[in-house]
Amino acid sequence: SDLRISSDLNLPAPRWMYDSRVRVKGPKIVEQLVAIRKADRDGRFTECETLSRKAGKDAKGLQAWMALTRLTCATSAVKADPSNSPGLLEALNYVGDHPQWMVFGPQVESLRKAYTEALVVGLASQLKRSRKRAWSLFDQSQVVLRWMTSEQKAQLFRSSGELAFIEQNLNLAVDLYGRSLDEQESSDVRKRLESLRGIISGKAAEKAQESPVNKFVSDASSE
Repeated sequence: SDLRISSDLNLPAPRWMYDSRVRVKGPKIVEQLVAIRKADRDGRFTECETLSRKAGKDAKGLQAWMALTRLTCATSAVKADPSNSPGLLEALNYVGDHPQWMVFGPQVESLRKAYTEALVVGLASQLKRSRKRAWSLFDQSQVVLRWMTSEQKAQLFRSSGELAFIEQNLNLAVDLYGRSLDEQESSDVRKRLESLRGIISGKAAEKAQESPVNKFVSDASSE
């Protein structure tokens, strides 16, 4: 008969996962991988990111996989605390410097998912920190937009719309909010979009009233 394996199977986990008294013996890289797994499991994401970075340097053959782990841990760290964004930005730059990892190898699909999620989270983390860096992340995201899910694209365009609004580029903000809604409906984004459209219409009406022609007509009518 065929052997079928699924996530529903109740398979025993190794003892080291839950028993701190158990020591794992083996090459240095094995100890590093165990430490990374424990840090990730325990929610120590900044430590997980640091350990993954070191392991990637020590084990050249695992660089792509360690870059994946580093990226996912760095993303989780920023989700937990946006002040952890420097580690995520460094991880993004590192993966970006090795584009072949997202084209060739068994890690491609997982790394693409992690990279696009990191871009979305990274951009949101920079809205109040560095608008220049946020726009840079937006530009990077456009290159890999085809790899993103609708949810990721909706969040990306929403954050970019907020960025444009902060800079008072209202027309761009309207465009980006509209693109966000094209990907995923959101009552909050729709309210912001309608509010901005109202502001733009109001400013257009005021500008029309202040035009030289209208002023001439108004002055002539008052004589």
